[in-house]
Amino acid sequence: MGETKPENKKYTPEEFDNLIKDSAIKYEYHNGHIRAMAGARPNHNILSANCTTLLNNALSEKGCIVFSSDQSINIADQSRYVYPDVSMACEEPDFERNLHLNNPSLIIEVASESTKEYDRSDKLAFYFSLPSLKEYIIVSSDKAVVVCHSKNSNNEWVTKATMGMKSTISLINFDMEISMKDIYKNISNLPKII
Repeated sequence: MGETKPENKKYTPEEFDNLIKDSAIKYEYHNGHIRAMAGARPNHNILSANCTTLLNNALSEKGCIVFSSDQSINIADQSRYVYPDVSMACEEPDFERNLHLNNPSLIIEVASESTKEYDRSDKLAFYFSLPSLKEYIIVSSDKAVVVCHSKNSNNEWVTKATMGMKSTISLINFDMEISMKDIYKNISNLPKII
């Protein structure tokens, strides 16, 4: 009898932690079930690196810690562990079992053709359930479009789309503006947006 594929077994959170410790494959955890994550294309990787660098340069002196795509986020009330492309904690980071970040302040997803619906629907709902989250940003990998979801002072989510390389996005909770040109640095072959 062959070994059970990880996707066909229901896991406890502790079993999931043991699986990912030694796995060369990155998995997300969804209420006992796991799903393998696909590799990313060059534009996706460049955009993730650009966003990580921009946040580090602007906010590290303010005590914020920026994490790459290998940092999982604990969506406790949904029993999920997911891996955003970039996350940041501006309070003392709190980890579930020393692995999964409980209190991200900001999350960035780089949306590709295969992930954009998931990033804009299910993941959006998961992330909005996090009390610590103040900004959720979706960066398009195939055109210069960034959508910022920001929590305002009334705890309401406000959404703003920014398009074109001459624009800037505002992270209202961090008193920071980022140039679209800097986000999309070293990305070629994007369609022009007027």
